Amino acid sequence: EHVLPAWGEVGKYTLETYICQFHIWMRTTGENGNPKSILVLVPGSFWVNFVVTTAFYLFISMRLFKVTVALKDIVVPNDVPTIMSNFAKVAAGAAAFTLVGFLTHSHFSIAVVSQVVVSA
Repeated sequence: EHVLPAWGEVGKYTLETYICQFHIWMRTTGENGNPKSILVLVPGSFWVNFVVTTAFYLFISMRLFKVTVALKDIVVPNDVPTIMSNFAKVAAGAAAFTLVGFLTHSHFSIAVVSQVVVSA
């Protein structure tokens, strides 16, 4: 199996470039937010603007790839005990937030009902 190193290098950044294209490179206009043109940083010069915005877009995409890899290593480590520990922490946090939401919703509902009953 032979792979061109340049295409392998470009392939690493495809997810980030896909995500960033609407946020950085293209300018959205209209009510529905569809992109109509590229971002204008250098008014009046299409090619200079195209080169500057594309360079900025690719630079940000590469930096975002590096951040993604670093966060992946932190959030999803390679050893199973740490993964299980992280999963337990997330499950405990979700349960705690669910309980707090249930309690505050119940308290709010009781307060509103009692206020309605008292005012009636």
